[in-house]
Amino acid sequence: MSDTQHTTTTDAAELNHEYTRLPNEPGIEQTMAYGTRYWAQVNGTQPYGVFVTLANFADRDNEVCGFIHETALPPLRTPDEYVPRDEVGVMLVDKNEQHERPRFEMVAHLT
Repeated sequence: MSDTQHTTTTDAAELNHEYTRLPNEPGIEQTMAYGTRYWAQVNGTQPYGVFVTLANFADRDNEVCGFIHETALPPLRTPDEYVPRDEVGVMLVDKNEQHERPRFEMVAHLT
């Protein structure tokens, strides 16, 4: 991400927080902590939410992916407003073993 990109978010205060970009290393998802903000890239959308990738983009076996339910998007935003490769800021809210993917809340959107 370059410093010249513009950021849009419903809460400008969110941009004052630190965001972590996960390194591309196998097993890095074990270091993710609740409430921590991460940079992610949108990799798909459905009417019910947005799928994101946080690390190991080119390595399908070690890719770190997550899901943002439509109710965890910023106010007045819908999944169809996001497109693959959008950079977004997310916060980890659940990494329960029952879920195939960790769940996040979206807190910032880079354009």
